[in-house]
Amino acid sequence: MQERLMMVIVFITALCFIGFAPASAAEDQTDFDIASVEDAEPMYDKKVMRAVRESLGLTKHDSSQDESIGAMSQVEVMDRYLTQTNNRVKGQDAREAVKLVFDVDISLVSRLGYGNTLVRYDPFVMGAVRQSLGLQADDTSQDAAIMNMKKNHVMDRVIRFYNDSLSGAEIRQLINYVFGINLDGISGLEGAQVGIFSKGQWIIKEPDDLLVISSSPDDVELYVSLTDYYRVFTGSDAFPEALAAFLEEAGFSFSSEKDRYEWINPDGVSAPDPFKGQIIGQLLETVQMLNQ
Repeated sequence: MQERLMMVIVFITALCFIGFAPASAAEDQTDFDIASVEDAEPMYDKKVMRAVRESLGLTKHDSSQDESIGAMSQVEVMDRYLTQTNNRVKGQDAREAVKLVFDVDISLVSRLGYGNTLVRYDPFVMGAVRQSLGLQADDTSQDAAIMNMKKNHVMDRVIRFYNDSLSGAEIRQLINYVFGINLDGISGLEGAQVGIFSKGQWIIKEPDDLLVISSSPDDVELYVSLTDYYRVFTGSDAFPEALAAFLEEAGFSFSSEKDRYEWINPDGVSAPDPFKGQIIGQLLETVQMLNQ
């Protein structure tokens, strides 16, 4: 487990993890018996299962390899699901795949206007959108208008600019740039016992999560809290001393009213991705320590 943990920590830091979102829903956790954690393998929507089966050379109703499908990473399932489009993935196809495979509604993020506080998107995005508007790739005259577009609209313009030919990996990169949600990072955190509430919805939530990280919609504030399962598992309501010391050293302060650690960026901009990666890495180390 230690080797897997270190791989995940390096993976998160290198990929510049995701932006987190409001903590209010993250605090609404139900009580449960510790034995209830023994849940069955999560099942994908039947539409996903049929597409993945066919990608494996099976008929869509042949369930003989379902156990193997359940063991696949979410990114592999997404890529196999998208094979049904014959490499012509439109924006709506990509958003549907994310919803069905990751249970993340990026259209909700677009509708609510959640996301990082940015001056402009990555050049990969800006260049494509500018050219879709009839501008040169380096013409910044319409950047303010581009940044005011709905995120779904930006995503669709980029995908159409590349003639619906982006691969699954490229689409996930685009989603990270536009929505601030790193699906590759999320896939790498399956079973890590760290819950993430981001962009107004649960991104990762399992019955045996020990810790939760969440944030304000603009990612200017970060919050770290304990779960009900943590309290049952450890028999304590207190944060682990090492984690508390780390968070305080990183600039977090404890809110006794909300029973969580909070961080507010004094610059008033979104938390830097490397900083978020460090926090996630420490949470994973804490989980490893608790499981020893």
